[in-house]
Amino acid sequence: MEDTLLLTKKLSRESHTGLLFAYKVLKEYGFDYQRAFACLKSEDFKNSFESHERRMQ
Repeated sequence: MEDTLLLTKKLSRESHTGLLFAYKVLKEYGFDYQRAFACLKSEDFKNSFESHERRMQ
């Protein structure tokens, strides 16, 4: 559990995302840090997040 928390905090800090986003992406990618980081930095993620923000307004 402690490793998961440390990995989540590291991903959140380095990708400039919230802890919840970092955890969800890590979980989705089987806690593979490199793949999770690549997902959070991808244009697809940025576009999906921006469209979600527009719908919430």
